[in-house]
Amino acid sequence: MRGPLAVVGALALAMGLGLAASAHAGPSARPAPGASGKPGGKPAAGPGKPAPDDDVDYLALTARLVKDGHHDRAELTLAKVDEDDPAVDRKLLYTLRGLIAMHGKAYAAAAASFEAAIAAGGTDPALWVSLGQARFGGDDHRGAIDALDRAGDAAHADPRLELLRSRAHWQLGEHGAALDALARGARRFPAAAELPRTEMFYLIELGLYRELAQRGTRFLARDDVAAGDLAAMGEALRKGGRLDEARRFVEEARLRFPDDLTLTVLLSRLYLDAERPLSAAILLEEAARRDPVYTVEAAELYRRAGRLGRAMALNARIGDQQAKIKQRLQLHLELQEYEVVSAMEARLSRLGLLDDPQVRYALAYGFFMIRDFEAAERHLKRIHDPALFEQGTALRKAIASCQDAGWSCL
Repeated sequence: MRGPLAVVGALALAMGLGLAASAHAGPSARPAPGASGKPGGKPAAGPGKPAPDDDVDYLALTARLVKDGHHDRAELTLAKVDEDDPAVDRKLLYTLRGLIAMHGKAYAAAAASFEAAIAAGGTDPALWVSLGQARFGGDDHRGAIDALDRAGDAAHADPRLELLRSRAHWQLGEHGAALDALARGARRFPAAAELPRTEMFYLIELGLYRELAQRGTRFLARDDVAAGDLAAMGEALRKGGRLDEARRFVEEARLRFPDDLTLTVLLSRLYLDAERPLSAAILLEEAARRDPVYTVEAAELYRRAGRLGRAMALNARIGDQQAKIKQRLQLHLELQEYEVVSAMEARLSRLGLLDDPQVRYALAYGFFMIRDFEAAERHLKRIHDPALFEQGTALRKAIASCQDAGWSCL
């Protein structure tokens, strides 16, 4: 909120003041030689100060600098104005001071300056708009709403001001008023995407997922909608347990943005939520072509879907050797390629993967299945994870049974 929005009215006001002040900056506005000051804000010379340049109207020059965006120079120029000079236009002086403070994000100082300008007789509605923005920037949300109310129609002249009012209500916990402000703004400015976008995220925060699903479909149809916003809405529906609505919404969103990676991954997650691992795997493989970080998970989804050959093919593309070999061990086990599993022992050790008790148990099982009971026992002795206690005990019993029964145990 503190950025372009914080200077909407201020910029309009600055431009008006700049143009008005520039009308006094020409030769005809200069005071007669020997004048002690002029209405525009010429500083008076004091003891120990150099004589001022009688040809410079510092107040008008400040207004011009503010209008042109030179706020640092404007601040230095405004400091040369003699504030005690009764001829100084105080409304203009305080307004310019407020605009400069707003640009520097000194919101409390800006608000005080705009209040002073109004107290000095300022009646321009843009002053109230600027005061509302300054108060909002300083977290005086109630004061911001009050100032916007006093601005009249000027507070409804820009969709960003409608958004500011809504956010002020929201910060005060007045959620209904915040949504009403957005709705009014959307009727006035149907092309302003930020208004319905904010409404969607308010609905998410309030947990109104049914309403979000209904309005999200209308938001999806906008020409100016962003893929990231749709992904956020789909994820919100998912987290809210509205899985069917989320899936339908993201499917439509992906038709709109077929190349968006976030939507592709999210739809994969939603298919997995619906216990459709193959559909999830196909989408995640597509995502992995653009970002290899998804390759391990895509291969895992193919494994869960029973497509072990495709999982192995994807596994070959994994760059992270630890993740690659650990997943390949699991795939060889499922393919019942136990000789291959036992042959992986040296590589697993070299990569430090035998520190993982799950990996060591898988290797022990592979040795058991090729009847290398001594190697299986050697690895089982190195496992101290309580979570694997029952499995280890069962495997030891199987080893003992096989040693008694011979080949007939397998």
